[in-house]
Amino acid sequence: MDYLGAVRASTDHLRSSELSGWSRVRDFLIERGIRPEEAALAVIYPDDVTVLTAVVVADAQRMFEIDLEYPAGVDMAMAMSESRIASWRDDAARIALENRDFVQAALDVLSRGG
Repeated sequence: MDYLGAVRASTDHLRSSELSGWSRVRDFLIERGIRPEEAALAVIYPDDVTVLTAVVVADAQRMFEIDLEYPAGVDMAMAMSESRIASWRDDAARIALENRDFVQAALDVLSRGG
């Protein structure tokens, strides 16, 4: 799998998508002192029928798992426009271990200024 390519594409959505869910994620980061243009979206995946989990990396010590909840019956393509932040975790060691390849690619993207 091309982890670096996947992270670059996901990070573009994080930083510039006009969908309201991404705007909420950017606001979440800003509230925690992280500029979205200095963060990378390591991975986003369905975690339940109505939850997407996004792993956002700011640096090796600041990583967040953000659960984005959307209404039942919403098509996956529309999930981000209908989502809200339901919960989040900031256990960098666990997040890095569980998502090692994606987190490493995110750190590579950030180290290259991307």
